[in-house]
Order: sequence, then C-alpha cells, then structure tokens
Amino acid sequence: MKRLLALAALLLCQPLGIARDIATPVKHVVALDIGHTPAHPGAISASGIPEYEFNKAVVEKINSALSATSNVEPYIVTSSDTLTLRGRTRLAAAHRAELFIAIHHDSVQDKYLHSWEVDGQPQQYADEFSGYGVFFSRKNTESEASLEFARLLGDQMAARGFHFSRHHAEPIRGENREIVDDEAGVYRFDNLIVLRTAQMPAVLLECGVIVNRVEEKLLLTSERQQKIADAVAAAVKQFFSTPGRLIHSPAAATTPVASVIGPKLTPMPSVTTTRPRSLLQRVFSKRQTGISATPSPVPPRATKSASPSDDEAEEP
Repeated sequence: MKRLLALAALLLCQPLGIARDIATPVKHVVALDIGHTPAHPGAISASGIPEYEFNKAVVEKINSALSATSNVEPYIVTSSDTLTLRGRTRLAAAHRAELFIAIHHDSVQDKYLHSWEVDGQPQQYADEFSGYGVFFSRKNTESEASLEFARLLGDQMAARGFHFSRHHAEPIRGENREIVDDEAGVYRFDNLIVLRTAQMPAVLLECGVIVNRVEEKLLLTSERQQKIADAVAAAVKQFFSTPGRLIHSPAAATTPVASVIGPKLTPMPSVTTTRPRSLLQRVFSKRQTGISATPSPVPPRATKSASPSDDEAEEP
C-alpha cells in the first residue's frame, strides 16, 4: 500500500513540474564585449580620455537595459589585464552566448589629426568626422544572422537621431571598407578577429568618434550613453522576437568553462610612452601619436609604416 501511495504521489507531482518548466521564460545569453582593457585602453579621445572608459560606460548601461528584460541574460566580457581577441570569443562561447556585441569608440586616420593642448598636455583631434558604424563579418559562422542583427542595430541607432560615419569607406590605404547598408550604417569587415572567430552572430558597434571634440563631450554624457544602450536593447529584443530563435554556440557543450574563465594573463608592456590605438585602428594601421614622458609643445609622431593585412592584425 505504501508503494502504491508513493507512486501515486509521484505521478501527481510530474505535471506540476512540467508546468513549471513551461512557465520558465527562455533566457537568451548576450555577450557584451567591452572593447580593450584598463591595461591596454585603446584610442585616446580629443581631451585625453582612454577609449576603454567610454566603452565600459556604455556596456554598463546596456547590461542594465538587458537585465531588465524577461528573456535576455547579458554576460560582460572584460578583464582587468590583457585579453586576446580570440579569448573574448572563447569566453562568450563558454557562457553559451547566442549573440556577441563588441562595443568600441572610433578614431580616424593619422593624417587627419590636429594637435592641441588640454591642461598643458598635447592631445589630438579631428572635428571633421563624427557618427557611428556597425561592422559584421562574412567569415562568421552565422554571417547572415550577424548581418540581420547589424541592420537591426543600425536602424535603431538611426531612429534615435544618430548618423552614420562613412569615413571607413574612403578609398585609401587602411580604409576602403564595403558599406553593405548605407541607411542602417553597416560595414563588412571579414577578417576582424572578434567577428570572424565568434561562434555565434556577432557585430562590432563604433558608438561615435571620440577625437571629435564636440562628439566626445556628448559621448561622455549619461543621456547619450543611455540612448545608445536603448538602441542596442531594442535591436536585441527584435532579434530574439523571431520564433524559434535559439543559437547556442556549438562549442558551449564541449568547452569546459573553467578552461577559459580566468586564464593566466600576461601583463602588457607599459603604454605610457606610446599613444594607444583602437581595435579598428590596429587593423587599419592608424598610427597615433607617441606621448613622451615629458610633455612637449609639439607631440612626436610615430613613423608611418605599410598597413598590415587584416590577417596580421589579430591581437590588440
């Protein structure tokens, strides 16, 4: 009799458990990649602020916006030290991310930069350039989905009053990127490492040009950062509104999380004597100004060299 009662109780509990499983909303994991790190902070703004600080502020607002939704779980990809581009996408795959969004802020070719001083320190600016850009790679394993999300994101940015910066399409050495959607502001960049190696749809958003003195001030405001975050969140919501949209990384089930989380990091050389460059600048070979330990009225210029191929610029 006791066995029959136990069996009956088990059968009665099973439908409740199934109902609970059905009621649990699906959480789509979205990897938010903060471009660069404190040790390797990327480009320098017109007033001397590292790009990493801009990237971090925007990602924090995107994280809050996505966390407030019922079906998205954001995961921030970052490190207090150096982190390779492939390491970033491995972390995203290990956390079963279904979408990878790299957040960056833009600069320009060295020949367009002008010198000025801020608080007695030499800095550089280029007020002729402004605006955002979204990049995707045809070499991504989910290239069509990447392009789909890139267009959604670009449309959301444009709808909020942001304008597309077309300077990466200029037919000169280090630029000449194909614009695949002029209205949405989408570029194709096949060999950009974080996009090519991601095992899920991936885009890189350049939020604005921080060497533009007017745009830099706007990008530092909480209001502008929130508008960017709202655009990203709206695009993510649209992307996952497609019925059956679930693109878990193939590597997620086989890659132990412990093997890629908390890797042994090698400290980067000091960056105080060389003006850092953004991710896209490294690929585009945008040589920025070197800043000497003792400020001088005229900043010393780095020597121009031949632009590396996309495949050569694999690490930040």
